[in-house]
Amino acid sequence: MPEYLSPGVFIEEIPARLKAIEGVSTSTAGLAGRASRGPVPGFPLPFTPAIADRQVVPVSRDDCPVLVTSFSEFVRTFGPPPADPSHRFYLPHAARAFFDNGGKRAYISRVVHLPGGGGTAASVSTMQLDQGTVLRLARRAAAGQPLVTLTSLRGLPIMGLTGIGFRKKSNPLFTEDVFVASYDTQSGEITLTANLLNDLDPDDVFVLILGALPTPGGPIFHARTPGAWSEALRVAIVSSDRPPTPIVAPSVTDTIHVQSTGSFYPGAIVEVDPGGGVATRDYFTVVEIQPGNLVRLSAPVNVPAIPVIPPFARVMEIDVALGDLRTGAVETFKGLTWGESSLPDVRRRHYATVVNTRSRLAYVQPPGVGGLPGSEASDLSGQPVTPDGFAMGPTLLGIGVDGDDPNDDDFVGQDLGPGLRSGIQALQDIDDVRILAAPGETRVTVQNALVIQAERLRYRFVVLDGITMPVLPPPEVTVPEAPPATVGQLLIHRNSFDSSFAAYYAPWVQIGDGDKTVFLPPSGYVIGIYARTDNERGVWKAPANEVVRGLTGLRTYITTGEQDILNPRGVNCIRRFEGRGIRVWGARTLSSDPEFRYLNVRRFLIFMEASIDRGTQWVVFEPNSPETWSRVVDSVSAFLHTQWRSGALLGRKPEDAFYVRCDETTMTVDDVQNGRLICDIGVAIVRPAEFVIFRIEQITGFGKAS
Repeated sequence: MPEYLSPGVFIEEIPARLKAIEGVSTSTAGLAGRASRGPVPGFPLPFTPAIADRQVVPVSRDDCPVLVTSFSEFVRTFGPPPADPSHRFYLPHAARAFFDNGGKRAYISRVVHLPGGGGTAASVSTMQLDQGTVLRLARRAAAGQPLVTLTSLRGLPIMGLTGIGFRKKSNPLFTEDVFVASYDTQSGEITLTANLLNDLDPDDVFVLILGALPTPGGPIFHARTPGAWSEALRVAIVSSDRPPTPIVAPSVTDTIHVQSTGSFYPGAIVEVDPGGGVATRDYFTVVEIQPGNLVRLSAPVNVPAIPVIPPFARVMEIDVALGDLRTGAVETFKGLTWGESSLPDVRRRHYATVVNTRSRLAYVQPPGVGGLPGSEASDLSGQPVTPDGFAMGPTLLGIGVDGDDPNDDDFVGQDLGPGLRSGIQALQDIDDVRILAAPGETRVTVQNALVIQAERLRYRFVVLDGITMPVLPPPEVTVPEAPPATVGQLLIHRNSFDSSFAAYYAPWVQIGDGDKTVFLPPSGYVIGIYARTDNERGVWKAPANEVVRGLTGLRTYITTGEQDILNPRGVNCIRRFEGRGIRVWGARTLSSDPEFRYLNVRRFLIFMEASIDRGTQWVVFEPNSPETWSRVVDSVSAFLHTQWRSGALLGRKPEDAFYVRCDETTMTVDDVQNGRLICDIGVAIVRPAEFVIFRIEQITGFGKAS
């Protein structure tokens, strides 16, 4: 307690007696299934840097499962729904159904056939670049002229030394080799010693420095996520020269005096032109930035006192561009460096650091990292470059594949610890998930994994798809001509489960896709209706007698007589009604316990328990005394009173709807001595009016005889 040791005025803040309990969200869904692209929980990283490598090359897994808040966001990350959802590609359709029917948030766990499970595993595309310098034309050059404009002059040989060669991307046999007479640093224009023999198109022609050709063994770019989508991945490296900075004093040492040091940083790769126009330009790394605009380099440089043209120094950098030809997505990272330096200024500008932490299309593995042979020189010989200077795609042996269809083990997933779980197991990493589904997965092993997770974690509910075909498990391809499952076959499948944390829905639904009819599992639509009902009415309202949006029909049309058999056994039917559309017409769990017959009862308990759990964490380690007990009762009672006023609890008065006790009657001396605070809560949850009965009596119309 505060101390009062000298006279004065003391201001104190007294905490509120009532700690409000905020209701948790119940509409956040967790979906597991196949998609054409996107992060995969548990998929191995393409390379693992050594401890020393991590200083320069961070590489970490993308956050999985992925939160999406709209269908367009889902498409950007995981791709659009396939035209033919056969082979269990139901997840994209289910995501669209979820958002169309009122869903707001969903965590997506993409499932692929993982390496180590036999067969063909999903894989990523790879592209290995070269190291060195390849120059590009800035504009078209005409035959018969000696002038050529390049986008960069780095590494350009001077008159009398090795020349340059023009090559065509479209014609490997084309060659034209020339020598340089002079150049203009500002414009990038060079004058050749002879006129050009051919027209040069910048979209086809690239420039090699003869005698210093690029060498293989550069960095490897790995597609960020597995799948055949990555065949369309492209990477381009563009020389990015900073403006030249004039050198204002002669030098014969390793220190140059420049006009400004604003563009220099320790570890930067710089080009120094001593200003003669005929001498070889040199390349250094910056060792130190000194006061007075002095830059200390990695080796001495000779800058004459009276140069022929003004000398300059400038920083050499690159731009990395990544693109996806299928979607048109483009990522550009500018002003990056390369080399092996671990200096902070280099590390944060290194192309591997930037790409691995910011790209959503690729990882990059530099030479010498993660077991890749070679090294990165801090000069032009270590610059990453595509072989022809143009955008590069994966080679034939480096094209990623979707792999075999995921099996039960892939869907159930592995639990290798936080951040390393896969499949359905990965969804347990997300505390906010309240609804679980694996759209289209009707195999008992997979559905049991969902139910087991919900029962173990207690604060989530599962929506199961009923079978759609008369064979268990259903075949991979659903065709309109195949007969639907019978009532008996649905019941056989349904009888595999007994849980109050799951609900079962049938039949499958129908949508139109152009001139085709596509049959889809109902779970995506149902969980969207769950979310819509929760947000519009409350979790206590049974998500039934609700219109299913976006359908053209059903796989089969269940009659009242058939539902008379299915409904008592916990099969919730989706039915079409004349003049009322297609509606969910059932709200039962798969539990044999009559206390948990209705799913809104279980889901309200999930909501209440999770809310009280989260809202009373402040009680832990408080004194286990009557004052604390009273505060707990006040907080929980206030929360339940709000639920009663909203219609979630049955009773004309609050005391009829709930009670909260936390006192000597709920705890023994042994409980208190062992640190246990026990609070008893009773609630009268509203049940749905599943059977609405009007009793009609015919009366005579005469008054009662006196």
